Amino acid sequence: MEFGFGPRFGAFVIAAAILFVALRVHKSSGKHSRISKPTGVILAFIAGLGFLTTIVGAWMGQLAGFGGTLGVAGLIACIGIVAVDWGLDGRPDKPAFFAALLLPMFIVFGMAQFPAVADQIGSGGQQVTEQMSRVGR
Repeated sequence: MEFGFGPRFGAFVIAAAILFVALRVHKSSGKHSRISKPTGVILAFIAGLGFLTTIVGAWMGQLAGFGGTLGVAGLIACIGIVAVDWGLDGRPDKPAFFAALLLPMFIVFGMAQFPAVADQIGSGGQQVTEQMSRVGR
């Protein structure tokens, strides 16, 4: 499915507007910060989804073919940051905000490369096992 420049630019403007609102909501402080911080992170995730259909998404699609394993590493890092900062800390701060923004991109690119990375890890484990069996002789 190929979009022309106009619709992609429009999607970019909308995603940027959502990101702006998400940043403003996330930065708000006071008695409602317990609600505004998670809301800002969720809006950042939605903005990240919007950026996937834009010019940025097309550029990142080309980059994913070049460095797919970076997508898996980014996926692991983003999930870890959001889980620790929001799940354990209870207050999603700036790291969780930006990890949520990048999470949709890393879900798309990381999940596509996950089987290849799993094969690499499996062959690395096999090499370690072979070396350990040689040491035992």
